[in-house]
Amino acid sequence: MPPADSATLPRDAAMDTGTHADVAIDRGPTPYDAGPPPSCAVMASARHIVDRPGGDRLADPAQLLATSDGYLVAARYVEERAASADGGVDASADGAVAPSVTVADRSIVLPLAADGAPRPAVVLRDGATDATSLTAPRLHRTMTGALALFQEVRGSASAPNFLLRLHASALGNDGAVASTRVARERVALPDSTAMAAGIFGTAARVEAVGDGGIVAASPISLLFDSQGMDARATDVLLTSSWPVELFDTRMRTRPDGGAMLVYRRAAQLAFIPFDARGVPEAAGTFDVNGPVVPVLDDAAVVGDGVVAAWSRNVAGTTEVHVVVAGFDHRARLDLEIERYSGEGPTTVTVVPAYGGAALLWRRGVDAAARVRVAVVAPDGTVRVPARDLVSAPNIEGRLAVESDGASLSFVARDGVRSDRWGYTFGRACVPTM
Repeated sequence: MPPADSATLPRDAAMDTGTHADVAIDRGPTPYDAGPPPSCAVMASARHIVDRPGGDRLADPAQLLATSDGYLVAARYVEERAASADGGVDASADGAVAPSVTVADRSIVLPLAADGAPRPAVVLRDGATDATSLTAPRLHRTMTGALALFQEVRGSASAPNFLLRLHASALGNDGAVASTRVARERVALPDSTAMAAGIFGTAARVEAVGDGGIVAASPISLLFDSQGMDARATDVLLTSSWPVELFDTRMRTRPDGGAMLVYRRAAQLAFIPFDARGVPEAAGTFDVNGPVVPVLDDAAVVGDGVVAAWSRNVAGTTEVHVVVAGFDHRARLDLEIERYSGEGPTTVTVVPAYGGAALLWRRGVDAAARVRVAVVAPDGTVRVPARDLVSAPNIEGRLAVESDGASLSFVARDGVRSDRWGYTFGRACVPTM
């Protein structure tokens, strides 16, 4: 049974939402024991840490990664200017507005001190110089800092100047670039995670472009070392084990050293297990029967289960849902954990934390904005029902979250004023009841 220190909702409890019943479906083979609560002395707080003047906007932070020197925030920064010199109004008779020109498209890492104080941003690449578009980097913790993977693309696959590259940059704990290289040509940014064998991921590799511009691509798996060098002789072709369709993919490390690709197939949660070498397990893909998952916000693999979350906003009403499944086709929990109106859409982030997995999302707008949290165990027990974690005025979009088990750190985009945009950093202890 769960430790007596935490308040729980029984897994067979139902919530009457007026539209459907949320119920636990399968209790799982073993009740999850989180052990005694770890000590945490973090004072709950959130504050604006960095901004950009004018219309220059940072996108939602893609990731927050803790290092021995503080934190690294992965993001993409795009700046556009009007093509004309007179502020963007074309002098033509029809009065059309001149098109904008991208003057910066940067894949960046923003180092933060342990207290969240920002340091100068590290630009991994600026695609505007050669008319390419970038992604925010995907960060993976290494013994010496982090490995950043990011994608560069220009044009469509059928265009003569098409370019698709996967870059790898080895970073120190302070975010400084130790080395960088083109890791792959014609390979998209992988869904990836750090394993004992290296940085493992799955990606699409463009093979050819046929008649009518039809693109032929193959699913592959890659394995890099901490410097972005190949950790095995060849990439593994996954064609025989890959599903026809998959959406909202999330690659996560399993407690047993393997990995799990969690994704959505139509409106169904599904996953593909990989062993510690990054090879698909013989059992193949698993579809979780029962729960309807119209979109997958995020997922975490904890204990012997997958904790996934989704949210949607319909006619002004926002719903936040959690689904828990075992490493098979059986669901253990399908629960609407919160519903509210008039606050706009939200996105749920899921991270392993004390009690199982912590789910975090934004509620409220402008000065009333705050971070909400719930803690769910992999056996389907709701250990901490939805509650406020910390006030975070003006935050927007998705939360990038890091957990050390006892505490939660987050970064979110904020709008301090209509003409200034930036980031808010916050910390709080994981609630235990």
